[in-house]
Order: sequence, then structure tokens, then C-alpha cells
Amino acid sequence: RSTSRNKEEMAGGPVRSLEVLSTHDFSAVFKGIEKPPCRKRTAMCPDRCGHSKEVALFEVTAYHRHETPGKYHDAQAKVFHADIRACADPVVDILRGMLPGQNARVVYHQNYVTVTQPDGTSSQFPERPIIKLEAL
Repeated sequence: RSTSRNKEEMAGGPVRSLEVLSTHDFSAVFKGIEKPPCRKRTAMCPDRCGHSKEVALFEVTAYHRHETPGKYHDAQAKVFHADIRACADPVVDILRGMLPGQNARVVYHQNYVTVTQPDGTSSQFPERPIIKLEAL
């Protein structure tokens, strides 16, 4: 388990920690970027609320590595959906420059994230950021 600290946290803001549950390294065909409709139920949903996210879609062709140090983890998949918001800017730049049908090498972590607020309350959720992307 690791804990990352940013300026907000140093000033008494929320503390974010994560545990890497699995690492996936595979070759894939990029299918494009989709923006599925929001599934929340506010008056502005599904198309005017701002909740929906952009998702990069990959069809896995071959696995090169699948490490599972965590007790709970994603199995090897045939399709991978990446939430672009969870990716670093250099990865997002590569994604935006890719064309549907293009081959890629993808490495992502399945993280279990815990955000603890100053009042002691916390939330936990999975996150699957692409940590390395190579357009081939």
C-alpha cells in the first residue's frame, strides 16, 4: 500500500492512498474513444450533467504479463475500457492521436484507492489508469 501526498493533503485536505491489485501488459487494437451517457439520476442526466466520461476502448490481442499481488484483482480480459480522466497527460495525448484500428501496447494498474477526509470519513473505489501506452 502506498500513500501519495499533494498540496491539498499537506494543507489538511484529503489523503489518498492506493493498493495495486494487478498489473496488465498486453497488445491490443485501439477501437476509439467513446462517451457513454451518464447513468446517474439527477434532473440533468444523462446528457447535460457533466458526469459522463470519455472511455478509450481496446480489444486485447495478446497478454505479455499479468501480475496479481492483490487478493482481489481483474482477470485477463479480451476488452479493456480506460477512463481517460485516470490517465496522465502524456498518455491522454497519445490516446487523442491514435486512430481506430491502430495497434498498441498497453500497461495498466488496477488500483484500490482510499480517500480519507480530514473528518475521518473515507471512500474507496477501483481505478484503472494506463501507466504506459505505445502506439504501434
